[in-house]
Amino acid sequence: MLQAEGGGKAKLRTQWNEVYKVVYSEKLGGMASEFDRMHSVHRSLSVGALNRIISPANLRPYLIHAVERGMRLEDAARKADLEIVEAA
Repeated sequence: MLQAEGGGKAKLRTQWNEVYKVVYSEKLGGMASEFDRMHSVHRSLSVGALNRIISPANLRPYLIHAVERGMRLEDAARKADLEIVEAA
C-alpha cells in the first residue's frame, strides 16, 4: 500500500478498511463468546459476587420488601436524630 500511487492507493485503502472491519468484528465476536462461556449469574453467585438469584416471580415482592425495609430504617434514623435534638 505504501508503494501504490494515485487511485491505486485509494482502492487499496478502501479494501484494507473493509477487511479490517470484518476481522475486527470476528475477533470482537470471539471475545464476547469466550466471555459469555466463562461468566454466568450462577458463577457470580458461586464466587460471592452476588448474594442470591431472585426469580422473576419473586422480584416484585422482594423489591417491595426492600423499599419498606429502607423506609423503616430511614424513619428510625430520623426519630433518633429528633431525640438527640430534643435532649440537647
